[in-house]
Amino acid sequence: MLRIATGRVRRLLRESDTVARIGGDGFTVILLQITSREDATEVATKIIDALAEPFQLSADGSTRQVSMGCSVGIAVFPDDAESPDRLVVAADAAMYKAKRNGSGFRFRASGKSH
Repeated sequence: MLRIATGRVRRLLRESDTVARIGGDGFTVILLQITSREDATEVATKIIDALAEPFQLSADGSTRQVSMGCSVGIAVFPDDAESPDRLVVAADAAMYKAKRNGSGFRFRASGKSH
């Protein structure tokens, strides 16, 4: 399921963007070229929508349909942090706030959530 999810996210990104699994079921997406928070909102929404689509998993000759939820934390350089490590911490904090709301995405600095 994680491989399929990674593929879905990769297909949404540009060559200049990066997606990496950071452990468990957590991923980091780095968008190097965004011009506004709206760009990040658009990508987050596409990721959430892509991962909300049911997954068809096959094992032992049978196929099951499985669904997952997704919470996205967004931190923008340099508004939310001035170093890569602090940016990850800011995005992680925003993601946990989104999780507490059930799913969706949340920005770190603005407090804006969806």
